Amino acid sequence: MNNLFVESIGFLAGIIGLFAWLPQLNTVWNKKLHEGVDLKTLFIISTALLIWFVYGFLKNSWAVCFSNLCSGIMVILIIYKVKSLRK
Repeated sequence: MNNLFVESIGFLAGIIGLFAWLPQLNTVWNKKLHEGVDLKTLFIISTALLIWFVYGFLKNSWAVCFSNLCSGIMVILIIYKVKSLRK
């Protein structure tokens, strides 16, 4: 199958996956609600996203790199805001 087509599907999936984090980011960042957010889970997810990013880099899959880097940034922002709200 054409590599460009496969990478395009990966980018599309990654962009759609990014939208999954937007409600949580909005709830924590704008509404300043952090109850029920489990930081341990977010740390595990951020570790997994980092490993997926490295995997995508090693495989030259920029779709995997892009989606996991962007998701990782969102998770880090959520972690940062939750920690600052819990002080």
